[in-house]
Amino acid sequence: MTAKNDRVEHQSTVVSAGGDLSVQGGNDVTFVASQAKASNEAYLYAGNDLNLLAAHDESYSYYAKKKKGSFGRSSSRMSESETSTVVSSSIQAGQGAELVAKRDVNVEASSASSMKGELTVVAGRDVNLTAAANSYSSASAKSKSGGLGLSSTSKANAQSSSYTSVQGATLSGDTTVVQARRDISVAASNVVSTGKTALRAGNDIIIDSVAETSESHRSESKNKSGLMSSGGIGITLGTAKNASTQDTRTVVNQGSTIGSVLGDVDMRAGKNLSITASDVVAGKDINLVGQNVSILAADNQNVSEQTRKTSKSGLTLALSGTVGSAIDATYQNAKQARNEDDSRLSALQGIKAGLSGVQAWQAAQQNGGMTGENSAQFVGISASLGSQKSSSRQRQEQQISQGSTLTAGGNLNIIATGSGAVGEDGDLRVQGSKLQAGKDLQLIANRDVVLEAAANTQKLDGKNKSSGGAVGVSVGVGSGEAGISIFANANKGAGKEIGNGTTWTETTLDAGQKASLVSGRDTTLKGAQVNGESILAKVGRDLTLQSLQDRDYYDSKQKNVGGGASLAIVGQGGGANLSLSQSKPHSKYDSVQEQTGLFAGKGGFQVEVGKHTQLDGSVIASTAEAEKNRLSTGSLGWSEIRNKAEYKSQLQSVSVSSANDGAGAFVSNMPSGMLIAYNHGDSASGTTGSVISEGTLEVRDPARQQQDVATLSRDPSRANDSVSPIFDKEKEQKRLQQVQLIGEIGTQAMDILRTQGQLDADKAARAELEARGISAPGAGASERQVEDYRKALLGTNAYQDIMGKYGTGGDYQKAAQAVTAALQGLAGGDIGSALAGASSPYVAGVIKQVAGDNDTARIMAHAVLGAVVAQAQGNSAAAGGAGAAGSELAAQVISERLYGTRDSATLNEAQKQTITALASLAGGLAGSVVDGSSGGAIAGAAGGKNATENNFLGGGTPPGLISYGQAASSLTEYMRKNGATAEEITQAQRDLAQGQGFDGVQPANEFIKAWGEAMVAEAAGLGIVAGLGRFGLWGAKGATPVVTAEGRIGNSVFTDVNQTARPAAQANPNQPTLIADRVDAKIAAKGTPHPNGNMADAHAEIGVIQKAFNEGKTVGSDMTMNVVGKDVCGYCRGDIAAAASKSGLKSLTIQAKDDITGLPKTYYWEVGMKSIREKKI
Repeated sequence: MTAKNDRVEHQSTVVSAGGDLSVQGGNDVTFVASQAKASNEAYLYAGNDLNLLAAHDESYSYYAKKKKGSFGRSSSRMSESETSTVVSSSIQAGQGAELVAKRDVNVEASSASSMKGELTVVAGRDVNLTAAANSYSSASAKSKSGGLGLSSTSKANAQSSSYTSVQGATLSGDTTVVQARRDISVAASNVVSTGKTALRAGNDIIIDSVAETSESHRSESKNKSGLMSSGGIGITLGTAKNASTQDTRTVVNQGSTIGSVLGDVDMRAGKNLSITASDVVAGKDINLVGQNVSILAADNQNVSEQTRKTSKSGLTLALSGTVGSAIDATYQNAKQARNEDDSRLSALQGIKAGLSGVQAWQAAQQNGGMTGENSAQFVGISASLGSQKSSSRQRQEQQISQGSTLTAGGNLNIIATGSGAVGEDGDLRVQGSKLQAGKDLQLIANRDVVLEAAANTQKLDGKNKSSGGAVGVSVGVGSGEAGISIFANANKGAGKEIGNGTTWTETTLDAGQKASLVSGRDTTLKGAQVNGESILAKVGRDLTLQSLQDRDYYDSKQKNVGGGASLAIVGQGGGANLSLSQSKPHSKYDSVQEQTGLFAGKGGFQVEVGKHTQLDGSVIASTAEAEKNRLSTGSLGWSEIRNKAEYKSQLQSVSVSSANDGAGAFVSNMPSGMLIAYNHGDSASGTTGSVISEGTLEVRDPARQQQDVATLSRDPSRANDSVSPIFDKEKEQKRLQQVQLIGEIGTQAMDILRTQGQLDADKAARAELEARGISAPGAGASERQVEDYRKALLGTNAYQDIMGKYGTGGDYQKAAQAVTAALQGLAGGDIGSALAGASSPYVAGVIKQVAGDNDTARIMAHAVLGAVVAQAQGNSAAAGGAGAAGSELAAQVISERLYGTRDSATLNEAQKQTITALASLAGGLAGSVVDGSSGGAIAGAAGGKNATENNFLGGGTPPGLISYGQAASSLTEYMRKNGATAEEITQAQRDLAQGQGFDGVQPANEFIKAWGEAMVAEAAGLGIVAGLGRFGLWGAKGATPVVTAEGRIGNSVFTDVNQTARPAAQANPNQPTLIADRVDAKIAAKGTPHPNGNMADAHAEIGVIQKAFNEGKTVGSDMTMNVVGKDVCGYCRGDIAAAASKSGLKSLTIQAKDDITGLPKTYYWEVGMKSIREKKI
């Protein structure tokens, strides 16, 4: 063990005087971490420099320890830290203080103050107020290694961090005066007073900020060698490595403050005056004068980078064979479902796991069949040598502007005088800052006035890649024979993402009374707003107003390819599989958010321009009468800015497999293929126009006028039709994953159908041959005899008839394809709602498109989907018994859809077999949805088959009884958590056992119903509360409302909430809204679902207008609406305007709050407007 601790502390010198204090030096006078105090006056004089300096206290600690144990075990720990703390100097006077130097006055992280009198600082050259840094850094590391038996593991992690904070200088007094013959520099420091603050410099005054930084680094690694899990059902002898790093860096600017609590702040520079990321505050007036004046923003930064690397290689022993590989696939899919954070993706992974379990069960049934391939590879062990590696890196950068703030209780005056030469200098520039005056605000420049926004930028750069492969041999046994195969597989993937965005921090000028802009040459507003009760602008040459667009760009591409092949050395079989996929989300956004302009109040505007006035998506507006507004210019030009948001996501995926060869990774029991070509996107657009309010508009130079002034808009209320971002990267990436998973699930379902068909066909064909006197070859039969019998099986009428339905192109296959296509079309939305809406025109349309003119396939598709829905809506008794408990209902629904009856006695044998096959598939799907595991799917499929054959088709037992064992504990737990009494729980268990329905209104029955719905909602990726609310169950008020809208017309009040929280009684999908035709047109044009067409999916604002219209209150009325919870979404603005127009409203005013800033917003609509607009004050 090693430990070390060091510390250095400064002992300050203190000089105190009961009366006056005088310190004089012929050369330098220097205080270092020292103090001087005077009860009356303090006077410090230096023949050269006067220095008030800081020192630093230092501390350091270090600790390290290493430990060794038995079996090669060892561990180590290390920690280290270092601190540096500023120790300041100070001068304190009770009645007044004067600091004078013939050369420089330097104050570093120290202070000089006068409680009652004046503080004066005078330098023959410069006055420098600077900051010193407090700093802290630490580092730690831990490692551990060792092993037991056949494996060893080593882990290590390290982290370090550091930060600096600045401590500035402070000058304060009842009155504070700072004078320098040359420059005054203030960095992250303060010059303040109670009565008045004045800074005067012969050359420059520089008020600046200093950056504070923080950095952190973290790394983790884990290495394992020897015997370990293969990731599935198997073991690997080899090595595995995982390593990750995370680095962050933050820079924040600490500004300066120049202020006076009750009086004026006056700064006058002989040359230039600049203020950067700092504050100037005065109880009365602020006066800034210099040849050139700049009020600027500084940039804060955030940078983060993450990396991750994994690798694994070695010799792997795993289950193989047709059953073994399917079981291994089931395990891996279930593991992915458990590890998936997103509930919807987890549910889909659970379905995959469940269907893999069904496929494993079917593979077991194939053993001994003579029409299936690879019968010699029923179950076995594979040995393979392979490796897999992956790496990823993501870097994010943000640059956020920090502007200056000037706040005056009285007047705010800024003057850029220039050097005296006409047109050479005298510029006044304000960037990304806020200027506020309680009274008048005046900006005067000898040459140019520039008011501009500061940019905020963000960048995203990410890359990933992966690759791997394996070669091996598989040894398996089947029905009376053995098989040996060799196999190989490989995969490779790569992806990248790039994002760039820019937003703007606008410059704003706010005057309580009059705002004035005067320039000898040009005045430019670029991302700026000037507000005042009245506005005066005098521009010597050109006036330019330009709005800036926020921009965001995102592009991503991910490619993956994988494949494998096997070859039988001994026995039958062999096969190959190949998969390729590519996803490409892309988004682009450009829109004006804050419009540039001159915004006057009731005093109007008076604007005089020497030559040209140009408005680019900007306004000159007022709320005054027209006679108070006047613009006189040589010529006038204007343009509009097009705003647009658009995104498009593409997924192309293809996979083919010859069959389950039992050697490599499981794909399917029979030859299969999958093709996905998915496109999804949306767009929104608007226009930011140029407007000048009604008033006198004088164009003095018609010869240079190129545009017709009569076409210029004079209505500011319609100036800015901005659009909001519509692209959500995380949501869209999950949408593509859902589409991929649904496609894979569909492929599994179709493989299950084909395999089941083969099993049934093999059984029927054997029976047909037996009836014809042809028996299966015995144990001693020759290969020729076996092959001849196999060909005879394939040629029987029974085999051909059954496979005609189950095989490729058969009715059952088309049904499964139709269901898959319907679900893919709804991917990314609410999966529970997608299933529950199986009878909606959208799903029905997709099913019809895929099934074509094949009525049988189309009806079967509806039957299967309807059966799954019926089970998902609470009729299954419990998660573990969903397939068995709901199979009877599934069979009833399928029977009614296909044959028009629920009476099993009227069905023939062929019809019963059809119902059994489809109910088994529905039972497996429901079981895996609810349980999310292979056990759920197997129980669902097998239980569904048994329940259908033995209950519905065989006379049956009371509904619900078959599932009592699995359901009882789940129902009891649900009721207990929801506050049910012991009596209610007992009654519910009795009802469940007796198979009673939900028609009664007893509390116990309502608990059973709510519990069934909740099980489904949870499985489909919804929360329990959200699920109950969506289906409008007893005792549920719906999910907690996210948005509440309240509209008022006179004394009438109308209230509604967002669609997922709306009570079921009010959420009628068959009740169209006023704008149903508008929504239908969108659906027809874009081919994707859209809300607001009916009361089941209408947003709260649409619901309020609809309710008012239904009660006859809207025609010719003014409505006010208050929206709480979230801002009005950009998507709905046009729909709200359309609904208001259709309802006959005269006007609509909406109060809301910005989702980001939390500040209040006001939207309005009037007759003739196509979208609601935000009011700009």
